[in-house]
Amino acid sequence: MRRAIRAYCRSNAAELAERLADRSIIYGKGGGYLRASGEQAAAILRAAFEKHFANISGPTAVRLTVDEARGFPSFKGVPEASQTAWLVIVSDSASQSAYGLVQEGGLWIDEQVREAFAKARAMTIACETLLNMERMDGETAGSA
Repeated sequence: MRRAIRAYCRSNAAELAERLADRSIIYGKGGGYLRASGEQAAAILRAAFEKHFANISGPTAVRLTVDEARGFPSFKGVPEASQTAWLVIVSDSASQSAYGLVQEGGLWIDEQVREAFAKARAMTIACETLLNMERMDGETAGSA
């Protein structure tokens, strides 16, 4: 990403976060696109995007509870798994952004491994979404 774009994102993080949080969509597992709606999901996205744009040098991971994650369309959660989910935001060189949302795995899995795998999977989903965004008209997309 160009230095000028990074500087713009850093200096306008709150404004960008507000705009993107209100316009973001999520790709549902069953297909189709859904707008991330509801006060809780919008507030989480706003805070996460602001954190991301304030330090746009790499991916941003935000720890959520499964109850918070349920505020996003299509996220169901698995009761037997950890009650932690990860929202990861990535941006490409043109500053288009996407996010992935993944619940950590079963409690029998080592805690560090659960966390690392969930973050990696959420980042993979976000990156895959960015790759597919050329076919979309939206500014921001994610997957849950």
